[in-house]
Amino acid sequence: MVFDSTSYHRTMKENPNYAISPQIAQRAEWRPGGTGHIYMDKLTDDPYIGIAIVQVVDFRLQCLPSGSYQDPQYGTLDKAKFQFIGFDEDFMRMYSLLSNIQNLGAKSQYRKDMLNENTIRFAKNIFEKRDVPVPDSPTSIKGAVYLEDLENPREAPSVSTLATKMDTKTAHWPIKEDYINDLEGIKANYKAVPLRVYDTNDTFVEPANINKLLHNALVEVHFTLHHTYLPKSTPPHDSFRANIEQILILDSGKQKQNLYRSDPRAGPIRMHHSPPPTELPPPKKMRTDESRGESKD
Repeated sequence: MVFDSTSYHRTMKENPNYAISPQIAQRAEWRPGGTGHIYMDKLTDDPYIGIAIVQVVDFRLQCLPSGSYQDPQYGTLDKAKFQFIGFDEDFMRMYSLLSNIQNLGAKSQYRKDMLNENTIRFAKNIFEKRDVPVPDSPTSIKGAVYLEDLENPREAPSVSTLATKMDTKTAHWPIKEDYINDLEGIKANYKAVPLRVYDTNDTFVEPANINKLLHNALVEVHFTLHHTYLPKSTPPHDSFRANIEQILILDSGKQKQNLYRSDPRAGPIRMHHSPPPTELPPPKKMRTDESRGESKD
């Protein structure tokens, strides 16, 4: 069944959470939360959930299990994020609204991370810090020593050290082989949190398959807005994030194919075009004053 994007957009525009509604700026406000501020719904006192319909582009599509992580010299794995950029027919209205909301919370003239050069970046942390380190991880010994245990070495370990066994999601997180040692170094204190992505049949998409399915796909993104002011940065700036809460794939993206990657021995690639007409039509005769019998006298 062909997805009717026009009808879906028309219906979505009646949703007060659709991120082009001017009412959003009146219904919600920035409040202290997390490491900075969260855009909160005034009626429910919960984080405001925005909805965006966007076409995911290949540029900076980083939703693999390793997300934005590339190398330790650019940041540690525990800071890695799922992220992507999207556009759509309502993009400029959405961008304008988010820009206004961003301005309401900013404390400096430099605003980064969410809106950049007419693009909207959606992101979410891949790993969350554990409340208690996991004891069965080979690296947890460094992070699970407690003062009460040192003072009472003969007593049973404190309840705080009896964390549950390593969760299956983190233990079997499908990260590429190059980053396995980096994962081993953080999993005692951090757990992997899969991105909530559902395909056109409302089936959960496994982490290893997300990047492929999002490529060029039309999606509905549910997101919350977060803000952190960094006064010690040079220069001081505000960091904003459209934090991904859920992604619904509405229409699968068509994979682009490079015609020139086929076997060159199979023959040349010819571009299809309409052949020119066999005979050109005669040129039209220009009408002159004389041909119309007009006189200049």
